[in-house]
Amino acid sequence: MVVKKIMFRKILVIGIIVLFIVISIAPSISSLKECNELIGYKEKTDNFILEDKDDNQISYRFDKIKNREYWALCYSQSESDGSLLLLKESLCKSGWNETHIRLLDGEDITEQDFIDNITWLDDNEDSEDIILIFISSHGYTGGFNLMSYYELNEQLNRLDSEKMAIFIATCHSGSAISFCEDDGRVIVSSCGDDELSHDAHWDMILALSGIGDYVGNNNGRVAAEEVYFYLINALEDIQTPCISDNVPGLLNLVFLSYEDTQVDQKQIYQSSLSSISDEYHHAQSFIPSFNKLTKIKILVDTYGRIGNLTLVIRDELDGENLATVSVHIEALRRYVLVEFDFPDIYVNTDETYYMVISGPHVQFKIIGYHEDLYEDGEAYFSGDGGDSWQDHFFPDLFFITFGYRDNTIIYHWENTILYHFRPI
Repeated sequence: MVVKKIMFRKILVIGIIVLFIVISIAPSISSLKECNELIGYKEKTDNFILEDKDDNQISYRFDKIKNREYWALCYSQSESDGSLLLLKESLCKSGWNETHIRLLDGEDITEQDFIDNITWLDDNEDSEDIILIFISSHGYTGGFNLMSYYELNEQLNRLDSEKMAIFIATCHSGSAISFCEDDGRVIVSSCGDDELSHDAHWDMILALSGIGDYVGNNNGRVAAEEVYFYLINALEDIQTPCISDNVPGLLNLVFLSYEDTQVDQKQIYQSSLSSISDEYHHAQSFIPSFNKLTKIKILVDTYGRIGNLTLVIRDELDGENLATVSVHIEALRRYVLVEFDFPDIYVNTDETYYMVISGPHVQFKIIGYHEDLYEDGEAYFSGDGGDSWQDHFFPDLFFITFGYRDNTIIYHWENTILYHFRPI
């Protein structure tokens, strides 16, 4: 009789667990569908195709719809800052064909060089293609150092593309709009026609590297319009970016990996620099809203030098390291969006954590912002290798944390895992 009671209790417990599992799975199917709709960026968009794979896996790929191709002609009068390398890197990471991107940089670039590369575009593109034109140089009202905006418009009129994004980071670049605006074109200028432009080409390129989507609609794509939206926030009180938008909907240019869409905390504006070294450490506090932390990105000015940076995660500023990762940097450009990808760690969503950045003295500089825009944390500085800390001279660093909500459920019975389920 006792044995029967024990067996009945075991069967009852198993039945209750199975019932609970069934109830848990039902909403998870809906969650999975919602998640797939989110990260699929709407099925059959212009630039992504949702593909069913074996084992119910979903993958996303950059694709050419209706024979669409993407072409870019990027010009910078300055060769030393390497800004175009970051732009090209972002486009290629997004799925652009490297051979479809032409970079022209340096003082020796001539008007004829630019025209020859417009001819290269004309020989290759067609009406279904998307073209990106990027110009960073000295400028004047009505033109930039290579040609007038009237002549630029004449050159652009040679192209068949019905969708074109034109980014102009020059002084008085707003004057380009009246000359170059046309159907099928989005023109973004770094300033008004009567203003100077202060290194705004970096803000444009940062926006195109993915930052634009984080202040836009967060759909995994950076549209030309989102670059403008980022600029008007980043350059507020400095200069007045302008836009002419004659493309229906959004003109999407850059496409982020799923991992890069899982943004949690961020402060993504830049205006201030501070040296990094063995003695000069920098920290930023933050409160995660996801319980799994996967990686962190910070912005660093490397001045084109080679070196290592180390980032650690702590739950106290001078506490034990929860995660540590070092990154070797060999960039031929000034600004580098450094990614610290560490094994995923669990965090508490109502607690404060700290990222601490250090590195050997190679004249790297951490980048922050002069206004206190991030409410859930602040920046700290140590001049003695982390032995003591003080408030930083700027409120927050430039940083992005990535993660996700991990709702893993594990059922145990008599030291045996009966069920392990993670809703998406």
